[in-house]
Amino acid sequence: PQRGWNPPSTRRVSSGPVLWGTWCPPCVREMPHLDEVWRRHHAADDFQILGLTTDFSARGEAGLTAAREEVAAFLSETAVGYPILLLEHGDFAAFAVESYPTTLWLEDGVVRGYFVGIDGTFELLDRLGL
Repeated sequence: PQRGWNPPSTRRVSSGPVLWGTWCPPCVREMPHLDEVWRRHHAADDFQILGLTTDFSARGEAGLTAAREEVAAFLSETAVGYPILLLEHGDFAAFAVESYPTTLWLEDGVVRGYFVGIDGTFELLDRLGL
């Protein structure tokens, strides 16, 4: 996918996976804004936000268990309504993230663009009129 924007041909089954980390201040700052957008628009069948994280560097089950606990503790203090998935490091690495947060725009399962950093997320929301 190219960085930036490819205008959607339709508004069907569109989503914005957000790649983030608990240790990332810009990620944490954008979460309330994304949550507000999600709460206003998630009831529509054509829109979803999904948080993806991999908050662990240790491999194996011990690292994954520690990451689950860290993310659960973080989310108990930072309430968001949109779903959060914890990916194993290899799965997360497949996204080839340049910087955090990174927001992907998908339409009918096709990546139409991606936005890097909190300003990129706000640019995407602005372009979508959200």
